[in-house]
Amino acid sequence: GFSFLLQKIGRKEPPTAMTAFRAAAAEEVRYRAALQVLGATEVLSPFDGAVEAVYYADGDAVEEGAALVQLESAGLAAQLRAAESAYAETKTQEAEFQFFAARARVAQATLRAPRAGVAHGYGAVALEIGKAIRRGDVVAIVHSPGSFGLVFCVSEAEAGRFPVGRTLRLRIPEISADAEFYAQIAFRSENAAADGKGGSCREVQSQLVGVPPE
Repeated sequence: GFSFLLQKIGRKEPPTAMTAFRAAAAEEVRYRAALQVLGATEVLSPFDGAVEAVYYADGDAVEEGAALVQLESAGLAAQLRAAESAYAETKTQEAEFQFFAARARVAQATLRAPRAGVAHGYGAVALEIGKAIRRGDVVAIVHSPGSFGLVFCVSEAEAGRFPVGRTLRLRIPEISADAEFYAQIAFRSENAAADGKGGSCREVQSQLVGVPPE
């Protein structure tokens, strides 16, 4: 989890200049929260294989269709050449099927971004050249810029201070000692749950919506 300091601003008040931002009276409260990536898309290995190349670094902006990881392709290319030769010679339906299947495997060996966004490997398998990976392994995650959220719990007495739609000003010391962020509350549980300390709390989900202008 992340420690962060929440500071309230008006429900409809947008981020403004730092002078007005700092001049506003604010109440500072400390909570513990979990950082989540919202709307992330996992890139999975289509078959067992070995890593031949990795084309992205954590935090890279990628376009849809950009190559992220290359699985070992020399053997697949040889299979494709053999299948193509067999099809050219025999023209049978079976040979045609084998040819198209081999061509598809070669294309699948290049794992591509399913959408434009930011690529990272947090939560994916550690990638090293030559490392064997299995079918279904997560090799990369792509998410939209700014799609981070914070999830935290508040007591029953505090729940009314966190209505859906309210904008919060916050600091996250583990990310930056000085930067201030904005988050908008997207969900607040209507039912209390045990907080693990003998009490109860309500879950609040918020989405980071930007940082104050310099």
